[in-house]
Amino acid sequence: MKSVLQELHIRNFALIEALDLRLEGGLTVLTGETGAGKSIIIDAVNLLLGGRATGDWVRTGCEEALVEGVFSLEPGSRPAAFLREQGLEERQGDEVLLILTRELTRAGRHRCRINGRTVTLQAVEEVGRYLLDLHGQHEHQSLLHVSRQLELLDAFGGAETERGRQRVEELFSTWRSLRAELAALEENEAERSRREEMLRYQWEELERANLRPGEDEELEQERTVLRHAERLFADAQAAYQLLYQGEEGGRAALDQLAEAQEALERILRLDPTLGEASQLLQAARCEVEEAARSVAAYRDRIEANPARLAQIEERLDLLSRLKRKYGPALEDVLAYRQKVQGELEALARRDERRGEVQKKLQAVEEELVQAAEALSAARRKAGQRLAEQVVQALADVNMPRSVFVVSSQWLEATGSEASVQINGRRWQIWSHGLDRLEFLLSANPGEEPRPLAKIASGGELSRVMLVLKTLLAEQDEIPTLIFDEVDAGISGRTAQAVAEKLALLARTRQVICVTHLPQIASMADQHIFVEKLVEGGETRVTARLLRREERVQELARLLGGAKVTEVTKSHAEEMMALAEQVKSHI
Repeated sequence: MKSVLQELHIRNFALIEALDLRLEGGLTVLTGETGAGKSIIIDAVNLLLGGRATGDWVRTGCEEALVEGVFSLEPGSRPAAFLREQGLEERQGDEVLLILTRELTRAGRHRCRINGRTVTLQAVEEVGRYLLDLHGQHEHQSLLHVSRQLELLDAFGGAETERGRQRVEELFSTWRSLRAELAALEENEAERSRREEMLRYQWEELERANLRPGEDEELEQERTVLRHAERLFADAQAAYQLLYQGEEGGRAALDQLAEAQEALERILRLDPTLGEASQLLQAARCEVEEAARSVAAYRDRIEANPARLAQIEERLDLLSRLKRKYGPALEDVLAYRQKVQGELEALARRDERRGEVQKKLQAVEEELVQAAEALSAARRKAGQRLAEQVVQALADVNMPRSVFVVSSQWLEATGSEASVQINGRRWQIWSHGLDRLEFLLSANPGEEPRPLAKIASGGELSRVMLVLKTLLAEQDEIPTLIFDEVDAGISGRTAQAVAEKLALLARTRQVICVTHLPQIASMADQHIFVEKLVEGGETRVTARLLRREERVQELARLLGGAKVTEVTKSHAEEMMALAEQVKSHI
């Protein structure tokens, strides 16, 4: 069994105060008197899957309503993949657990949660599309969407259509990328010329500047020295005199150190105690002498040079302007020069590349057209087979004169949409090919086939969906189906045929059906009875799972009306026995 809805919890929703249903796979039927509240349960499920929220749904006297569904998912299923992509996955053994919650206030505000985490309504609608389909009066019906119809037809067509579609998708992706590249290469020629002229100007400006990394820092240091040349020379001269020459009337530091050295040598001739001090002093004399030479060399380099200073100021001004334009740092300016050079080289190769792309695009477009035409032909064959099988199946569910058409057409291109040329005309094309496909139905003689979304009768639509779901059971991956009004306007042998189709579909899906027909109820793997009770002046809806003897009683009520007799009970027993036989051979 695939993924299933395991539990449904409803609180303070319309006439439901508290309702907890545990559901299983196979066919589950909901029965009860007319107006008992079966449709309220369906409305709650519709709300859970992203249906319109309104404060009118909140039970009288309450401020909030809650609907919660617990789903068990196969790890490889689409909804499980969605949870994994969104970081919402919760594991329960080998299965993936999905708890979908919708809370609604009387003011009309609503909250959505997946596995306890708040999500957007869009996320609920997205995952809901993969979880469950409602068929009847509700809008949550995936088969009404033409994109879904196309997917199912391709799956129904088997390997030929599926491989053809994959090939078209691959070619379309390549074709679209080449078109985008060619459009960029063929942009407005005047704009291209202006761009190239601007880049050329910038390149020449940066080349003339002959920039070097770190040049601005070196020049700023040199400018500082030139600006303060006189003071630097004076300070260097003063330091040199103190170290080596001595000021007027004074002795140099080096001379004083020499005299101190001589005094220590005299001491050492009588007492060796200051030997280490003498060595330190000798080293100090050498260091001072070296320092004096360095200071003298620095002093001799210092020169007031207004011409050089002016050159530096001019150069720094140029660098500053370039940094303002292309910076902010000199390294950024140098990087921009490399970028400009690369773009100019690309522009120079533009014509050559444009020719290459045009040639490749033409070849890919030819392949795309051939693949799309072949896919269209395969779809036409699959559509004819599907239409024939649907018409045959509709006859079994009391729609004997129905006409079902898989309408497929190409749309001629009228504007800037993606298109290809075939036999001198341009046709719109998408990643799925050339076809604009839609399922059409005429349920009554003399009526033109119309799109499924425009069928007025909920009962007719439910039966069409039942037929399609049965035929496409292997292709459609949605695990849970709810049918409301599927039994509208049918009885007898037609009702039996519908019941058998539901049972057949329930072999591979979880099917939940609201019904008034004993033929359908007898086929149930799980039978839930819904009733409306009035207690203490308040009305509330309850639901409970029926045991076998209770099922016989309910089938007898469906067969004979309000009064259950021994005859109707006998007929109910016989109907359940026959249903078991039928199910054992499905």
